Amino acid sequence: VDEFLGPLVGQCYLKPEGWWTYEVCLSRRIRQYHQEKQAMVKGADGKPTPTGPGQITQEYILGTYWKKPQPEAPAEGGAEPSVAETLRAELRGEIVSETANKRAYFKMRYGNGTLCDKTGKPREVEVRLSCGPGEGLQISLIEEVSTCAYVFHVRTDRLCRHPAFEAERAKETSLPVKCEPLGEDGTPLPAAPKRDKPPPTAAGEA
Repeated sequence: VDEFLGPLVGQCYLKPEGWWTYEVCLSRRIRQYHQEKQAMVKGADGKPTPTGPGQITQEYILGTYWKKPQPEAPAEGGAEPSVAETLRAELRGEIVSETANKRAYFKMRYGNGTLCDKTGKPREVEVRLSCGPGEGLQISLIEEVSTCAYVFHVRTDRLCRHPAFEAERAKETSLPVKCEPLGEDGTPLPAAPKRDKPPPTAAGEA
């Protein structure tokens, strides 16, 4: 999974839903916020011009990704950690297969979010990454499964290349549909012969 999701680490993707906007930054954090509309002023040409990004008036960190402390720099001549080792630290999780609907997803946990007033505990998120069309990450569904505990369903085409998600890739591949007429007994009927078009009538002919 590391090599497939590695290019997306640290990148952020948004999903506006009414009053709130949800942001997923892979292997970094997940937050929920409300941003006011941009203030507009009249420009020199008389047209409305934005003064800058709208102010964020409400914000909750739903979860942060915990990374193991980085080891101290190796002594002179020592080996630097490989790219694969670095990605494994950035993408800790597990592949879960749901036998009922034959779906698979990569599960990651984010914790230590903003303290929840109702539970007195930090908010937390389980992110379920699955194979889906489109580049980058697509936040398809957000669920609050219990108070201040969330499940984010996220899709990415990058996982479709992983062997564990081959079944999902097959579902996403659209196949052409060919319709054939059937007889009363359900067997296909032969195709009707094509008729030649009559030659055009010359102008002035009766």
